Amino acid sequence: MNLPELKGTEKQISWANTIRNELTSKIPTPETIAENLVKNVKPEQKEAGKVISDEYAVRYAKVFSEDNAGEWINKRTSLTYASVLRYLTSQTSQPEV
Repeated sequence: MNLPELKGTEKQISWANTIRNELTSKIPTPETIAENLVKNVKPEQKEAGKVISDEYAVRYAKVFSEDNAGEWINKRTSLTYASVLRYLTSQTSQPEV
């Protein structure tokens, strides 16, 4: 997924890019999830795997589509690896983003 260009001051953009890059380096992309599901699920589970993969992709896009550098900075304490991964992989959680 191509991330949007951040908007804000030069300093905000630099800081927000650091936050965003740390997360994206640790969080699997939707493409990786889809590939792993195709390789690792039984044929009778392929449809369920596709639903999971699609939901993950929607949530991933919601988290990483933020283009306001100030928002990345303001939410830096709640946007931890664990909280984002929990949101991306849960069935019922609501986004904090």
